[in-house]
Amino acid sequence: MKKTPLVVAAIAAAVLVTASAAGARPAAREKAVEITFWHAQTDTAQKTIHKLVGQFNATHPGIVVHDQLGSNGDEMVQKLQAIATEAGNVRLTHILHDIQSYHSSPIDAAKLANEAKVKLLVFYHFTPPIPNMVAEAMFTRGVHEVRQDGCLVSNDGTLIELPLGTEEIRTGSLAR
Repeated sequence: MKKTPLVVAAIAAAVLVTASAAGARPAAREKAVEITFWHAQTDTAQKTIHKLVGQFNATHPGIVVHDQLGSNGDEMVQKLQAIATEAGNVRLTHILHDIQSYHSSPIDAAKLANEAKVKLLVFYHFTPPIPNMVAEAMFTRGVHEVRQDGCLVSNDGTLIELPLGTEEIRTGSLAR
């Protein structure tokens, strides 16, 4: 008779442990939340993102992240515009539509500079500023194939001098 309360307590403990463990993660029959992460990273950065996404997926049951190369800025803006339209976000749809026509891609700017026979193409007015060389390389990706030289990515303090009576272009920095 005294064994019955112990057996009942053991069964109750087993049920509680099973119930709490089952509540800690999604049920197997629930569909995982899927997220597509678009990025413009290539080479080592792309491999790093893929590895980080794999680590995240392994440690977050019920969430599956897919990393996808967005190919270029224009294509990514068009995808975002389609999503904003589908979601009924009129303001964001309008903004994403407009920015495609009043900003040139770096590659398009390089092509125009070549057509106009520009000696030095200067990329400027970055908001926010380009933080490092890796980000600068991502920004100018593909420009070198179009324009081998005569490109400068400026930053706050970039100095460009055009000496009078010459065709010389001098570049420097005010922050020396």
